[in-house]
Amino acid sequence: MLSTKVIKSGAQATQYFFKTDDYYTKESGLDEKPSIWYGKGAEKLELQGEVSKEQFKELLSGKLPNGIQVGQKKNGEISHRAGFDLTFSAPKSWSIAHYLNKDPIFGEIMEQAVKNTLDLIEKDCAMAYRYEKGIGHMSKTGNLVASLHFHRLSRELEPQDHVHAVIMNATERYDGMWRALKSDDPNKKQHENSEGFIERVRACKKDYGAIYRAEHARLAIEKNFAVEFTKDGFWELKHISKEMIKDSSTRRQQIVSHMEDNNTSGGKAAAAATLITRAQKAKLTKEEISEALDAKYAKYNIKTDIESFKNNNSIIPLSNSDIEKSKDNLLAIKYAIAHLSEYIGIFTESKLLSVAMKHHSNKANIGSCLQAIKSAKDAGYINLFKNENGEAVYISQEQINLEKNLISNYKEAIDNSKRPIITSDNKFNKLCAKHANFLTKEQKDSLAKVLRSNNNINAIDGRIGSGKTHLIPTIAKFTKKAWYSPIVLTLSQKEVENIQDKSSGITCKTVSGYLKDIEIRKNIANKENLNLKNQVLIVDSAQRLSARQQQSLTKIAANEKLKIIYLFDSKQPESMAPGNSMKLLKDIGLNTGRITQSIRQLNPIDINIKQEKDDAIRFDSIVNDYLGYIKDNPNKDIKIITQDKTLKNILNTKIQEKLAQDKSMNSFNLETLSPQFLTKAQYTIANQYKKGHLISFNKNYVSLDIKKGEYYKIDNIDKKHNIIKLSKNNEIIYWNPDKVGGRVEGAVRIYQPKNSKFHEGDKVCINDSNRSLSISKGFEFVIKSIDDRKVTLTDTNKNKQISIKNGDVLLKHIDLSYAKTASDAYNDTPDIILTEQCANKRQTNLKQFYKVLGQCKEKINIYTDDKALHAKTLEKYKGDSKPIVNELLKQIKQNNKGYVKDNKIIKNPIDNMLSKIETAEQISLKKDVQLANITKAISNNISNKALAYSLTKYCINQLSEKEAVFTEYELKNLISKESVNLSRPLTIKEIEKSINKTVNKKQLYTCSLYKNTSYTTPNSVKLESSVLNLAKNTINKGFDFTNLDTLNNHLNLWQKENTKLTDSQIKAIKTIAITKNSLTLVNGLAGVGKTTMLSAIKPLCDENKVKMIGIAPTNSAANEVKDKGIESYTVDSFLNKLAKAYKDKAFDKNEKVLLVLDESSMASTKKLNRILTLTKDANYRLAFIGDVNQLASIEQGKMFRFLQKAGVETTFVNDIIRQKDSPKYLGYVKELYKGNYSSVINKMQKDNCVFTNDDILKQNTHLNKDDIAGFAYARCDFLSDTLIAKDLDTRINTRVVTPANKDRKLFNALYREKLQEIGEISQKEFKADILVDARLNSSEKFYSHNFDIGQVMKFNSNFADNDIKKGDYLTIKDIDYAKNYLNLKNSKGKSIAFNLSTLKSDNAWKATIYNTEVRNIAVGDNIRWSNTDKKQDRVNMDEVSVIGINQKEAIVKDKDGNTKTLEYTKDNSKHWDYAYAGTAYTEQGKTAKHVAILMSSNQAKLASKPTFLVAITRAMQDGTLVTDDTAELAKRLEVNSGIKTSSLEAFKSNKELKSGSFKNIAINLQSKESKNNHAKLINKKVYSQKSNYFKYNVNNISKALSHDVKNIATHILGSPKKQDGLNYFFGSNKGSLAVTISGDYQGTWHDFDTGEKGNLLKLIQTKLGLGFKDALEYAAKLVNHIPVQEIQDKIQKIEKFKDDAKLMLTDEQKQKVQFAQKLASEAKNIKGTIAEKYLKETRGIKLNSFTDDLKYHRGIYSKLNQSKTPALLVVARDKDNNIQAVQAIYLDSNGKKADVNVQKQSFGVLKGAVFSAKEDKYKSQTAVVCEGPEDALSILKTDISKDVFACLGKSNFNNIPKNTFQKYPNIVFALDNDGKQIKAMPGILNAAKRLDDNNKNILLTQPSTEKQDYNSILKLGITGEERIRSIINKAEILKDVSNDFNIKKNQINSHSLSKSIKMQSNPIKIDNQVKESFKNQVSINNQNKQIDKEII
Repeated sequence: MLSTKVIKSGAQATQYFFKTDDYYTKESGLDEKPSIWYGKGAEKLELQGEVSKEQFKELLSGKLPNGIQVGQKKNGEISHRAGFDLTFSAPKSWSIAHYLNKDPIFGEIMEQAVKNTLDLIEKDCAMAYRYEKGIGHMSKTGNLVASLHFHRLSRELEPQDHVHAVIMNATERYDGMWRALKSDDPNKKQHENSEGFIERVRACKKDYGAIYRAEHARLAIEKNFAVEFTKDGFWELKHISKEMIKDSSTRRQQIVSHMEDNNTSGGKAAAAATLITRAQKAKLTKEEISEALDAKYAKYNIKTDIESFKNNNSIIPLSNSDIEKSKDNLLAIKYAIAHLSEYIGIFTESKLLSVAMKHHSNKANIGSCLQAIKSAKDAGYINLFKNENGEAVYISQEQINLEKNLISNYKEAIDNSKRPIITSDNKFNKLCAKHANFLTKEQKDSLAKVLRSNNNINAIDGRIGSGKTHLIPTIAKFTKKAWYSPIVLTLSQKEVENIQDKSSGITCKTVSGYLKDIEIRKNIANKENLNLKNQVLIVDSAQRLSARQQQSLTKIAANEKLKIIYLFDSKQPESMAPGNSMKLLKDIGLNTGRITQSIRQLNPIDINIKQEKDDAIRFDSIVNDYLGYIKDNPNKDIKIITQDKTLKNILNTKIQEKLAQDKSMNSFNLETLSPQFLTKAQYTIANQYKKGHLISFNKNYVSLDIKKGEYYKIDNIDKKHNIIKLSKNNEIIYWNPDKVGGRVEGAVRIYQPKNSKFHEGDKVCINDSNRSLSISKGFEFVIKSIDDRKVTLTDTNKNKQISIKNGDVLLKHIDLSYAKTASDAYNDTPDIILTEQCANKRQTNLKQFYKVLGQCKEKINIYTDDKALHAKTLEKYKGDSKPIVNELLKQIKQNNKGYVKDNKIIKNPIDNMLSKIETAEQISLKKDVQLANITKAISNNISNKALAYSLTKYCINQLSEKEAVFTEYELKNLISKESVNLSRPLTIKEIEKSINKTVNKKQLYTCSLYKNTSYTTPNSVKLESSVLNLAKNTINKGFDFTNLDTLNNHLNLWQKENTKLTDSQIKAIKTIAITKNSLTLVNGLAGVGKTTMLSAIKPLCDENKVKMIGIAPTNSAANEVKDKGIESYTVDSFLNKLAKAYKDKAFDKNEKVLLVLDESSMASTKKLNRILTLTKDANYRLAFIGDVNQLASIEQGKMFRFLQKAGVETTFVNDIIRQKDSPKYLGYVKELYKGNYSSVINKMQKDNCVFTNDDILKQNTHLNKDDIAGFAYARCDFLSDTLIAKDLDTRINTRVVTPANKDRKLFNALYREKLQEIGEISQKEFKADILVDARLNSSEKFYSHNFDIGQVMKFNSNFADNDIKKGDYLTIKDIDYAKNYLNLKNSKGKSIAFNLSTLKSDNAWKATIYNTEVRNIAVGDNIRWSNTDKKQDRVNMDEVSVIGINQKEAIVKDKDGNTKTLEYTKDNSKHWDYAYAGTAYTEQGKTAKHVAILMSSNQAKLASKPTFLVAITRAMQDGTLVTDDTAELAKRLEVNSGIKTSSLEAFKSNKELKSGSFKNIAINLQSKESKNNHAKLINKKVYSQKSNYFKYNVNNISKALSHDVKNIATHILGSPKKQDGLNYFFGSNKGSLAVTISGDYQGTWHDFDTGEKGNLLKLIQTKLGLGFKDALEYAAKLVNHIPVQEIQDKIQKIEKFKDDAKLMLTDEQKQKVQFAQKLASEAKNIKGTIAEKYLKETRGIKLNSFTDDLKYHRGIYSKLNQSKTPALLVVARDKDNNIQAVQAIYLDSNGKKADVNVQKQSFGVLKGAVFSAKEDKYKSQTAVVCEGPEDALSILKTDISKDVFACLGKSNFNNIPKNTFQKYPNIVFALDNDGKQIKAMPGILNAAKRLDDNNKNILLTQPSTEKQDYNSILKLGITGEERIRSIINKAEILKDVSNDFNIKKNQINSHSLSKSIKMQSNPIKIDNQVKESFKNQVSINNQNKQIDKEII
């Protein structure tokens, strides 16, 4: 036994343990052992031997021997909890024996058992508080300081050996610091993961007590003591009688008596009684005590020598060998795993130990069990991972497999889905109108969602009382109307009968009954598939299904292709089994309808909460209230629902007694049976059964003479041999539960007999079923009458009366039911409920409370011991069960928890940083509330039409924030997504109508820049037009700056004193200084020294009294300018400053200012417009400097590029300086500017500068290639390891760049952790909150549903009406979606209702929204500011290092050596983050010696050319790239140009662009060569696009154009000016352009003015300004050309028809097939036959098992052989898996080929049929197809992962139907080498061509040696197997095998093409609609022609 106590006073404890001549020292002279020190903590403090009073006292006060004082200082005094007392007590018989014998072995054994148990407690529970990465939480320390005090007597002076382990409240932490043991919130429920020492010990007290008892027993048995086990691991010594034990247990009798008097039970009641009955210990002398005890025991006449307490024989070893011991311990652990897995998903090591040792006490010990746990893990029985506290916990592999199989089954069922139950909305609506008008809208919508879904598995999640069960008849009716067969499944027979009572004609079964039926039917039919596809299973209360039941149901759905509809409530308690199968299905995409409205509680229910701490008074209150209610409400259903069975029995007895007092009623006594339940594992273990219990079996066991349904009494239990002695009517049966019945679920039932008393009028329930009386378990009755012969029961609900004869076994199964447990009352819906809900009961949680609350119709009384604590408990404990697989994957696969490295689980440090971010479940729950409120707010006020229009405008605003042009798909998708978020999903038609409405109202413009429809907004067009007009007005508006001579002199002088400038730099400076225009552009490549130019201009400005100001879009870029000594700002701050100056009339328009905008490509259109607007009337010269190839603005805009194309004066600076000292790296940069991204990546890889997933995989072999998240984590970890290995200088001078913030955060966390490990960052750290911008755009800020509770709002302006001041930080505490209000709280706790409508588009900047995240901060950290705060002298993106820190503030130092204080707990100081890595956007403009890039191909939008270019060009010397796949990354970059689209490009032609007003281009350094290179690049892009290249046939279109040249020419050029016989003339009066209309040159033209000429396709390009692709598409429409793809599609259909026709069988062939099927049916399995011998011995194919499609036939008569010969039959099946042919291989008696004329013969029709060498096919990604069955089986022998087939002949390859292998992405043709190479096999190549499509890889291979097949190679042994694998793995792609064979689908036969050309050659009429449809396109492409010439 183990008891615990907190020592509150060290002084009292010292007095208590060291008082002279008293109970605790040398007690009455009974030779007690002196107290000793123990524990690893004691060892660390060098405490050994006997405990001294002084040491004891000082340690309790927190003073350690090493001088350290543990505790907290408060008001100048140390506050410190003293410690804890853990008391271990020996069995009473052990204490008696020790008293009688005095042998020290008794004390030694007990001491060792205590120490062994303390070791485990020390390991599990010793913990202290620590900070890690800024988060404070518990850390296990593994060391305790304990003093052990050995005592021998109880307070009643009776023998009671016990050891006090006094645990000092001190432990050494991992960092060497001594701290107090951690304590948890005392109000929290204690559990095994409690974060406090004593709390965890108490939570696991039963486990540690069981371990101690088992260890004590084991040690005693090892010394041959005769031990007898009683129950639950308790034991006594055999030779001490029960009478002696009882006689020596006065203390126990006092406690039991008190509990009986007060009608209480349980551990807590016993603890209370222990305290109440505790008396002062009597003071007696040694002689008096000994005299009293000797007299007491003398009457028992017991022997007292040591051998009397031992077994008679010599010492018996526990097992014969160490191997047997290890087996016993592993058996104990396996039992514990099986037992725990039935009700706990995840369990601790101590829980495993407890169960194993408790139930295998005579064999198991702690050390060996720990070793057995490791063995179980290694053997795969359990998996180890770490929970959220970093502690090792376990989960059984069986449970993981259950849920994995469930996922697999579900996905297979979904893949098999074909059509909905109700095939149209119209049909559904008609059915509703006819049969379901009574349903609510929510119910109808949910029905529609599941019945109209194509998925085979669907669900409805309905809140309690929402009418889910009432939907069942409607669902059944609807499914019947659709010709399906509905079957309702429930969890109990009572529910079955309830449903059948309410709805006749519905087939209803229990889930277990249905599954059993299916199994029986399969066994009878002897096949897996029962053709049940027309069934629809309607599963009620599906949340209660276990994972095992779900697995079975989904498996049936997958196999049978039937449908399942789950009805469940995700808020109700789930199955008692571990996991949450419905949540698991929802997480992987289960289509689910939702019902939230209750129809049970239409009116508010009356809720009364009554508090009473005293149990007895609280119980009486429940009873009295119940009796009052039934008296006042006789016709109402009133129930008491309890949390446990004990209280249920107490209340039932009290109510019965009260009712009996009021009435004189007949009564009778009866022995009833109370069901007892064991886990599946426990049923097999004898010591889990109890003497006196009854056993019943559900079937006959003839061998034991056991009869079904009879009751057998347990007389005795032989635990050693696992035998139970049963008896019935003097008949004795010896039963081993592990051998008979125990392993079969439900085969054995256990009952505890008890005497019960019943009265007439008692309310009872039946706990068993009786078919003859139509009674199901759980039915309730009232006892109407009792007489000598029978008991009459009345069911008041059904008005049904039944009589049960006295002696009938059914009477044994009745029980009182005034009160019921929550599980028994699960489906009850009473009018009034009375329920006890105690705050700290194990069963108290939110789901259980929600369940009982939702069950009542009118009123509920809640009785609790503490209202406030009960509310806290509900808030803390939700009662959620989580899917085990999901939780495991989160832990092991790095999904936000950790990943495996070097076979160790590494915790993901980002967890601690992000610990304040809500879990998915919390977010989901919050969104439930949000959506419910929004729905309530809008559902009755806004029609779908109005909602669609409002959402369309809102979504247009959202999209146009970032893009000037967006596609129709993007807009529709966003509208649909937002409507779903509002629980008002809109249809496509509604969305399209709303979009058309905005277009018609000219709120949206349609454009055709993209292939699909796209849009831009009037505001975007207006904004860009404004920028162009403002730019136009800068021409000749620049003030005089300087002259050329002065400038040249200045530059010469500057270069002498500073750096020599390049020619292009000088040209740019001259343009800026001398130009007459007030706006000039400088386009400079990365690293050309753009900011260096500004340094050269600054002195010139100073000399000429011109103020120079630098601005940039980002702080980092602005800081770069500032470093050159130039006054600088961000664009935003400068514009705000300028606007304020205008407003305050402080703006000096005459002041000469040179305004330089750096990184201009990153400036949005809106900001450029403001710059030009605010400076247009001032004396400003503007210089926009940037690089069009680098990153663009996050907001919409590409105006820097656009202005260059429009002709604004531009200088190009191309001389790269940054990498001048690294020629190779400079070469990379230049290649990038030429567009050769793939080449650069390949060259870097050759230089060992690129690391891919393949490199990562070498260090992380556990990773699956498809594990994207795992690889993302591992890449960050790999790069951090790589950098850590570098020297300090290299690390400091390396910039880490990544496109994604997610990767930035992860790398920062990992790298920082490694810097801590090497000591560069201190281990002492503090937790800090930081604020991270939520990135809400201006339109998102207007609507409350874009906000989340807990977010922080910073106000950048005063809001006087709300008492909000600029700079205030307020937290969102609640959201009113209906009013669009936020409930904010300021730092003083004041609530403020803030109306979001006050934030308009022009002042949305006044509030910034932040999410809170957590970081750790320590000395050595490198951080950067994330906003600018002038008051605190902080600039956004500036980096500082931490040089000092405490709990409230840190001292930081900037790059100039200045120190500042960061008060990181204040809101305005939470704008920072780590600076170890940055995104490309924040790094643009920065320079370093080295760069490391994290970028992957799956970062679809982020991995772009500009991102990669920016990252690469940051480095001066070298760069490292870490990516997933170089080829895929190159492809991604090729596709993603990263260039935004202008609305003017997309919408209309621009006059400035057409007229070329911007002709004042002073300097253009772009060489002709670079232009030509870029033109080639553009053409390459056009022609490399596969879909466009093959869409049209250029030659055919050109011929068609020439054929109708007259119409084409007049359509494009108008009416000709003149014509002659050969030509039409157009253009000037005389006609300067000639088009030849006949003769040899028909269809050509020549423009004599420009010299241009060409064919008509060229004419369309030139005159309409179209690119080649657009011109081709335009021409195709003119000539009605049918695209090649369409022609090929038709041809494919014809080919498919021909294929199908080929496979159709004639009547004669059908007869042949029937004969083949007959032969197959006559044959048998080859096992043990000569056929197996032939394959294994003759052919050497030694597979473990062979497919059933290999059969043995005893004798086939062959006309060719004129004999009947045994044969191996090879079965070939058609595409539908039917037997179509068999191939017979004739054999002799020795298992070799028979000596006959024909050794191999086919029957049936081989054409289109194949043999599968593998039974379980279609699960591999690869199908290998070969010629003969021996080849197929040989290949399978070498690689069972692939599916292998045989065509049974080379000629049959060409007959394989295309859909035979449609499920395989890879198909390998494995041919024999018959002396002919594959290239010379046209039949095989044609066969491969037939099977190919765009999604398949067709590969071919054959042995290199002639006359060799795969079976002959296999016979070579291991070498042969390797060769076969090599041959298959080296298979070549089809197009590489045959250069003449083009597998691309766009190539079609010449006959079809000529037919299409002929069709297109007819004269055409030009359709005006064609002309109109391209009108806009012409103008747009005129723009494109100019704009798309890239500037290098």
